[in-house]
Amino acid sequence: ASSNRKQAERQTFSIAHDDIVAGKCILFHVDLEHGGTDCGILQLSVVAYDLAAKKHLGEFDEYVKPPANAVWNEHNMACDGIRPEQARIKNASGIVDVWRRFVDFIKGHLDGGSKRAMEEVWAAKRKNREALHAELKRK
Repeated sequence: ASSNRKQAERQTFSIAHDDIVAGKCILFHVDLEHGGTDCGILQLSVVAYDLAAKKHLGEFDEYVKPPANAVWNEHNMACDGIRPEQARIKNASGIVDVWRRFVDFIKGHLDGGSKRAMEEVWAAKRKNREALHAELKRK
């Protein structure tokens, strides 16, 4: 009886528990590449997945043209293979336009607000997660 009381006293569910159990959560797995602190996000990729239906809903994948004064980090270029002279970067839209399309993609899977977004950021490099959150704060 004592162990049951201790278990009942502590929170046993995540803050997303009720939405997950109710089938209201859409998982957005985010992966990004960036050119370094003085360059910014270069590629934003997202996979949308309905947890309740166990169904892949769609994907978003766009390259981002950094500002003209961006300073590219050599280490990042070596890791992800993205370079300023590549057509995929030269022909890309800027972050404001890509970000708008990214937000529309996310909103488009939330059924007018009846679903909840869950972000999962692939952060093999801690800096990727930090770059995404810095961009979120700017918007």
